Amino acid sequence: LFPGDITWQVDIIRNHTNWKSLDFDRILNAIIPQQDKTMGVMTQCKHKVIKDTTVTGAKTKIKLHKFGYDTLDEICDYLDEIGKDALFLVSRYVEPEKPEQQERMMAIADETERYVTQKGYKFLNLCYKNKELGLDYSKDFYNHRHVNTIGAQKVTNYVGDFIAENYDIKNDHSADTVSKWDSAYDKWLE
Repeated sequence: LFPGDITWQVDIIRNHTNWKSLDFDRILNAIIPQQDKTMGVMTQCKHKVIKDTTVTGAKTKIKLHKFGYDTLDEICDYLDEIGKDALFLVSRYVEPEKPEQQERMMAIADETERYVTQKGYKFLNLCYKNKELGLDYSKDFYNHRHVNTIGAQKVTNYVGDFIAENYDIKNDHSADTVSKWDSAYDKWLE
């Protein structure tokens, strides 16, 4: 989509936005994060009360399309080749008005988890972590699928703790990089 290397805020979690929804400002923020004083971080402060959709697991089993397995194989083979580990993660997915869609997405996530853990990688499905995340359905979401700023803080803390407990992450950022992120955080607080 873009020529050359792009530095993302968090390389691990970078592909959420569907390419069809990218607008010019979002592309610029991705390519030139210094243009945005918060380093491209976007937040939603509004909230919407949604139905509690606690999920304990899919009732059905599903096979991925061949392309899905091939893609997972390609990613895992590449990680093996370069000697790196990865965390596969499914964020909260809530479809209270479409239970059949919710069931299908959970079945896909369950099969993906089975497949990548069989290959030796960790998989974190946040759809099954309501209690651990501490999400409040009356104030932590801005629509039925996405958490707002309050919910994002809870999810970020949980994922950060999970990564700290399960991976040996070293901070090798330069003082200049740390200073830029500290400044971006201060701007975000404004």
